[in-house]
Amino acid sequence: MKPRPMNHKKINTMNPNQAVRGALALTCIAIAAILGCASAQAQAAEEPLITKPDDKAAEQVEEDIAFFEKKYQRKITGVKPKSEYDDPDQFYSAIGEQLAIPEIAWNAAAKKFGWKKDDGKHTYTMLKGGPVAGAAQGSWEVMFIRSTIDPQTNKPDPATMQQVMVRINYDGNVTFPMDPPVDIKAGYDVKTYQGDGQMVDKGKSAAADRFILNLGEIDFSKKKTYSFTLGNLPEVSLGAAFEIRDLPPLHPGDDTVKKDFNRASVHLLLKTVEGEIIFEETAPLSEWTWGGTVGDTERIIWTPQTKFTGKPRQQYVLTLKISPLSGSKDVKPASVRISGGGWKVTP
Repeated sequence: MKPRPMNHKKINTMNPNQAVRGALALTCIAIAAILGCASAQAQAAEEPLITKPDDKAAEQVEEDIAFFEKKYQRKITGVKPKSEYDDPDQFYSAIGEQLAIPEIAWNAAAKKFGWKKDDGKHTYTMLKGGPVAGAAQGSWEVMFIRSTIDPQTNKPDPATMQQVMVRINYDGNVTFPMDPPVDIKAGYDVKTYQGDGQMVDKGKSAAADRFILNLGEIDFSKKKTYSFTLGNLPEVSLGAAFEIRDLPPLHPGDDTVKKDFNRASVHLLLKTVEGEIIFEETAPLSEWTWGGTVGDTERIIWTPQTKFTGKPRQQYVLTLKISPLSGSKDVKPASVRISGGGWKVTP
């Protein structure tokens, strides 16, 4: 879903080149429209959505339109079946907007942190939903990025930036994964990372890959698109890479596993939420660099084409498209990560 500027005069004064574009994993909307809107949807957001909680945990069910209509006792129109979207996140964003999830999250955050509609802050909202691993049903996550606008540059003022994440499960329970909100000007801390996956700091003694952001498992056997949100990264040289496990042990000399396992064409695209392309790479995985430790059954697969320097104040969207190629002897378990930093690494 393409992010759209809303009908608030402050938003309309922004340079169009700075408007948030794309809907890879996020639906980015200006909260000013939500606040100024007098629609029935905004009125409905004044009260929490009432859902029918399950009496007992059940196996995860297909989260289609019928699921959300039953769960929220509300007719959903104008949303295509999940299978008709290129990215499932677009489906969840469309559902979440119909259910007024951003408004509900705003009301919760405003009550907790004392936000006001007329406090002079410009607010972007990013919405994501979907299943949660190990749970019977999923949840919604709404990220608010708030700041004043610098009148000289007509851009958000980094010194005033603030992030708040609101999580709402399908039964309407609200939590704040990051509490209190991050004050970005205070500097980077691994605990302030905001986005998908888990950030690990190996400490100042790490010569390389001090920071590792594990983004989760991926499947090289299926044609599939993945999208990840990243925010508040360490300001060091970083790179995207894959980990493939359960391979034959690495022996000194020529390592031939790249020709025999997980053969696929890989497309990686990293963009800022404003639409700036940081890197874009398309190539067979066998053309990437495969490295590992002698005797180990794991390989790290990387390419210099996915190198970039993180910015603590920046929000990103990483899109990964996998297209399997013929000729694989087997497809081994794999994951994707972003890593970098360390005392031997030049920032």
